[in-house]
Amino acid sequence: MRETPTDHEVTKKMKRAANVIDKFSIRLGVFLRRYPIARVFILMYMVLLHLWVMVVLLTYQPEMHGSENSAQPLPPE
Repeated sequence: MRETPTDHEVTKKMKRAANVIDKFSIRLGVFLRRYPIARVFILMYMVLLHLWVMVVLLTYQPEMHGSENSAQPLPPE
């Protein structure tokens, strides 16, 4: 994206940010083309991360905090 003299300051900053992200993604694509083993590791990382998130989401049991629980007396020791 090219900056023009008539661009507002915020527009210029957004275009610069888009250019930086674009350059990074191109460099990352070139890296992944040159090193196929990196693609395998990234794919494995993504799969393991998704599996871990699913395990956490499916096994999570929140603690009960509320007015009905605080009204109960504690058992004697």
